[in-house]
Amino acid sequence: MVVEHEDANDVLQNVFIRVWNGLENFREDSQLYTWLYRIATNECLSYLEQQKRKSALPWTNPNPA
Repeated sequence: MVVEHEDANDVLQNVFIRVWNGLENFREDSQLYTWLYRIATNECLSYLEQQKRKSALPWTNPNPA
């Protein structure tokens, strides 16, 4: 989903943080793999949406000449 290696590292770090913070809420209704996969997928989609919004914002020069 994420093309750039550095971006993938950032997303992976965010996934690890979300897993660590949410581990006590894991109910074992599903397999751990499924839970991890869903967190990783959601984090990738959030990252891509954030990048899309950043590129859609009009650029303004803070120091007009």
